[in-house]
Amino acid sequence: MEDQPLTKLTPEELQTKPEATQATIQMQDIYYARMAQEQAQNDQKYSDKEEDTNKFLAQIKEVKKKVSAGTASYDDLKETLFQYVFTIAAPQSDQTVAKVRDEVTVALESVLPASNLTVLISLDSAATDAQLDELSQIVSGIRLFHRLTQRGSEDLLDYALLCENDVAELLTQIQFVVTESQKTELSEVLMMNKEIEQGLYKREEYKMSLDLRKAELWNRSQFRILCEELFRDSLEINSFVARACEEYHSLSQQLLNNISGKKSVPKAQIYPLFIRLSRVWRGLSAAYDDIITTRYLFASILPNAYPRHDNIEKQLEELGQFQLEDLPTVSFVPTISEEERDQLLKEEADRLQQGQPPTLIPEDLANEVEAPGMATDVQIVPHTHSSFDSLQIDFNSFCPVCLVRRQGLLMGGDPTLGCAVWNSTDNETFSVLCSDESCLRSFCQNPRWFVSTILKACKESPELVYLLKLNKHFTDFEILAPTHPILTRAQLFAQLPTTVPQQVRMVDSDSQTPHHFVTQKIVPKYEWNEWNMRREALKLVSLKTKRTLSSQTTQSHFRREAETQAYEMVDSSTNTGVDAGTSAKRHIMYVKGLRGKPTEKVEVVRVELDMNDDPAQQRKRP
Repeated sequence: MEDQPLTKLTPEELQTKPEATQATIQMQDIYYARMAQEQAQNDQKYSDKEEDTNKFLAQIKEVKKKVSAGTASYDDLKETLFQYVFTIAAPQSDQTVAKVRDEVTVALESVLPASNLTVLISLDSAATDAQLDELSQIVSGIRLFHRLTQRGSEDLLDYALLCENDVAELLTQIQFVVTESQKTELSEVLMMNKEIEQGLYKREEYKMSLDLRKAELWNRSQFRILCEELFRDSLEINSFVARACEEYHSLSQQLLNNISGKKSVPKAQIYPLFIRLSRVWRGLSAAYDDIITTRYLFASILPNAYPRHDNIEKQLEELGQFQLEDLPTVSFVPTISEEERDQLLKEEADRLQQGQPPTLIPEDLANEVEAPGMATDVQIVPHTHSSFDSLQIDFNSFCPVCLVRRQGLLMGGDPTLGCAVWNSTDNETFSVLCSDESCLRSFCQNPRWFVSTILKACKESPELVYLLKLNKHFTDFEILAPTHPILTRAQLFAQLPTTVPQQVRMVDSDSQTPHHFVTQKIVPKYEWNEWNMRREALKLVSLKTKRTLSSQTTQSHFRREAETQAYEMVDSSTNTGVDAGTSAKRHIMYVKGLRGKPTEKVEVVRVELDMNDDPAQQRKRP
């Protein structure tokens, strides 16, 4: 049976297993089938509503064409538009209810009067879709405001109040059950761990009782795990409901402050508030569907809340076993010889090398079995590392070493020891948590043996497939229908602002500066200073407002820039045979006869000097 596919397990074969095992498989089947059923019903409900909305939207576009062609009247367009808006603004009512029909008609007329339908005719297809969606949201917001002020719209449920009360009650119930289940499971785990350490499971008379208690422990663990999943989903729903209700009450108060006691209010001031109020209300409506789904899932597994101690004792009595507390304290000493030990290790290594699953061997030999040349390649990621939170822990955070070496005992892993990440030769990665340091060392020495043994055990005990979250390794045992996360539709409808800060990731990095920068792509006019760029831009803008005028005058003509071209002067010289010079003649006059004889006659003497003649030839001239 160990090599048989899980799909071939017949009901008769499953009935041979303990009652707790059958209950675990039944609980898994009921839980996941109910989850798929509830989500399918919600998807169908919103799909039908969307189909009706799209049908009326197509009718509106068709009537628009007829009105433009003159084959239909504006009354026909008004009636089709009313049906579209009524589907969104009154989702829980029937058009046959006169009061609700009148309320929607009045709200629609206040937003889009019949005289303004011509504007709708001129819009294209995309603009029509956007305007009609906004129109229906405004009408829905007006109806919600009327319900808030107790002026009608009683058909709209107060989802803010319903979600707050129901999710708080659901959290209290699930938390109580999870706490009690943890206490029961912990006490049973500690007791079984002590008995296994004493080696009692080696005794044949104790093995039957151990199998029954182990099956019951797996049932307890599966019930606790499913309840913890529901509890986490409820916490997520509660967080969304708290934010949505805060936004809903804030918008309601703003509308009361802006509208109460006033005859007219600007549309641009209140229409956005109506739209946001309608979206938040639709988000709370979808969140309430998720609350109902979670409650139904919790109710489906609640019959497994209490252990079947009476049934276990009854089965033990039928097997003729003695009471567990009467078991003596014994120690187990292996009696295998050295030759058998070497042969067993060799056979196990050959099986692993051929890719076959391992056989069950004594636990004291587990760490010594490894195929020749096979590297384990296990990396320990500390719990303080930034990537620790992003790891997908396998085996549902249970210790794989305790599961194999302690007869299927489900011991939770200790995150403070770090996560052991093993990359197998099949391109698969396993991230596991171990319960103590000795288990961590054992897994690092031979991870393939532990993983293969657990996968083999899942074939013999199919309840372990979903208990350990190993369904991806057993494609022929898929009972999970495709589902989507909770609040997917609620978050899409509400469109709440993100208030959760993103976790900052610190990364160590370095860079190297080159010694010689490449200058081929340097732009000389590049400017890095934004203030200089702004200054230049202002100058260019300022030039656009100025004009330059000029005219030619007589005075400006002579100030204009003019250029002429001339030949350069050539330096030249000539030599002559004689160096000669010339000088002008000099005329000198003086008075003669002023001294000497008193009787001598005074006369004026003129002298002409020629510097070019011989001085001896100079003559006087009276």
